[in-house]
Amino acid sequence: MIRFSRRREYRITESGISHLRKWLAEGHVDENMRNEFMVWLLFSSHMDSDAIYLQIQRKLEEYKKEYHMLQGVEGEIQSYVRMFGQENEEFYWEMVLKRGFYDVEAKIRWAEEVLNNLRARNKGLQTNE
Repeated sequence: MIRFSRRREYRITESGISHLRKWLAEGHVDENMRNEFMVWLLFSSHMDSDAIYLQIQRKLEEYKKEYHMLQGVEGEIQSYVRMFGQENEEFYWEMVLKRGFYDVEAKIRWAEEVLNNLRARNKGLQTNE
């Protein structure tokens, strides 16, 4: 049972549970790798390096915000599990959360490394002028 307000209660029907189980049994292994930002970065050699640096900095800030949001979820996961009455699903929620942390941590490390490389590259270009 999920409560979105004090006046309304929502429940999944037996038919809904049946459809959910069928969908889960199909298995879903496709993780689409579409990433417009990576395509932009691939062709960014046609841009000023300062503009590229600024975009990567913005991405790093987005990634850090995402990380902090996940930390908030981590701190509230027990409340969510109790609220939705799904104590037996805590393990799965934590598994998904852990994947989120790994993904965001990798993005943060990548962005920091790229920013360091851009700084070093720009210094090298300036000394050659």
